Amino acid sequence: MLEVLLIISLCRSNGRIVEAKGHPAGRYKFFTALLWIGGEITGAIVAAILTSGSEGRGFIYLFALAGAAIGAGLSRWMVKRVQPAFATEAFD
Repeated sequence: MLEVLLIISLCRSNGRIVEAKGHPAGRYKFFTALLWIGGEITGAIVAAILTSGSEGRGFIYLFALAGAAIGAGLSRWMVKRVQPAFATEAFD
């Protein structure tokens, strides 16, 4: 449950960053969740391969959390690098 709350919080935070730059937030919120979950799954798979099927559930969980943290960091890096949208108003 805590993980879901963290994803929601990160999505909102990243959404505010891109909205302040003049972009719609929906796409970036989607990528934030996708990177988090994808990183978590990738970390779990890597750990499962490293443990070779032995009883390494704690190890797998730690790698999954590390993957989620890497995905969260990538999403924050992505929204920080978004360039501000150009103004559409005509200059007089």
